[in-house]
Amino acid sequence: RVFSVFFLFAFAQGAMLGRLPDIQQHLGLNAGNLGLTLIGAAIGSLVSLSIGAHWVEKMGARTTAMVTLFGTAFCFALVPWLPNAYLVFGTLMVGGFLAGLLEINLNVQADRIEAQMGKRVMNRAHGMWSLGFFVTALLSAGARQIQLPVTVHTAIALAIVLVVGFVMLRE
Repeated sequence: RVFSVFFLFAFAQGAMLGRLPDIQQHLGLNAGNLGLTLIGAAIGSLVSLSIGAHWVEKMGARTTAMVTLFGTAFCFALVPWLPNAYLVFGTLMVGGFLAGLLEINLNVQADRIEAQMGKRVMNRAHGMWSLGFFVTALLSAGARQIQLPVTVHTAIALAIVLVVGFVMLRE
């Protein structure tokens, strides 16, 4: 489960990031303003990584995984629909906050699995994150090549994350 959530998180995030030129054009931003807009995700992540461990512990591993995986995927899929950089910044800040909680949860769970099994799994877990980015980069390139609208592309990625994530995280 930990491996699949790492993969799906990267898959959702990468679908949006792989289409940044389209999002930049939609918002009418220059490169500097796009960069400033994207900082929203970093701010959200920084806040949750600093203060979020209590929330992760309180919600529990499975609930945290579902809320944060589906929440980040929704935020990333919403970005190309938004009409201005201010809303994108805010949405990415929420997505970044959820992503930080997701990272705390996944890393704690991978540590627990390592302790139970007596062997390393953290490298493979993060490898699944890299694989998720690799797969979504290829799909994003193909989607852009066939001129699939970025809104449709990220909506499809969200649907995949919701379906696969629900199957992987159900009791």
